[in-house]
Amino acid sequence: MKRDGRTLDHETLEDNRPIAAQRPREGETLGRAVGDGMFLRGRLRQLRADRKAATAVEFAIIAAPFVAILLAILELALIFIVNISLGVATASFATQLRTGQVQAPGLSATSSSGVQMDLADAITSICNQMYLIPLATCQNQLQIDVRPITSFANSVSSSPVSGNTFSFASLCYYSGSAGSIVEIRAYYLFSIIDPLLLAAFSTVTSYVSSGGSSSGYFYPITNVQVFKSEQYSGQTNTGAGC
Repeated sequence: MKRDGRTLDHETLEDNRPIAAQRPREGETLGRAVGDGMFLRGRLRQLRADRKAATAVEFAIIAAPFVAILLAILELALIFIVNISLGVATASFATQLRTGQVQAPGLSATSSSGVQMDLADAITSICNQMYLIPLATCQNQLQIDVRPITSFANSVSSSPVSGNTFSFASLCYYSGSAGSIVEIRAYYLFSIIDPLLLAAFSTVTSYVSSGGSSSGYFYPITNVQVFKSEQYSGQTNTGAGC
């Protein structure tokens, strides 16, 4: 057998192993290293020219922020819709109070009787008109403040948010009598999910109600209605004032 002009006998095959498995002879190491280097450079040029995996890598880099931005847009749209829904539902309840169809008899009332509607039923009445939110969630995260005020320019309602805690203790539920100027403030604690909105919108991290305390990230959506009750007759609000 000949290789590069040399004759190889049986012994040079090193126990009949293939020639490719033989140890490099003196003078062949440099040539083989050069060949390996050329092979590697060729493979690198092929990898640089291959753009099939580049798209996947680029998508993996932008996927997380893209999804976060998309969720933020959807959540902002939902906040906007809930805000409108809360305004419509609160205005409807305010119309009932203004015309004397229902009365807010105070926080001490525990059951509705005739035109007098207790707080739980009032919240349920508003939540029934907020169709995008499950009723149980709405009842747990909605609260209203109803109280007479001396004039349209004089609001006595204080903010229920102290620090990052929303407390229902300072709220009132009393609509006064016929001819009273009444202010309604409805608060819905919207749960923030998208991390991009937490810093700007999650002004409340816990709230305290009669059912206990809860923690999370909430944005208090607020709607205010102010009106003067009509001079309806034959109905007396027997509830306690604020």
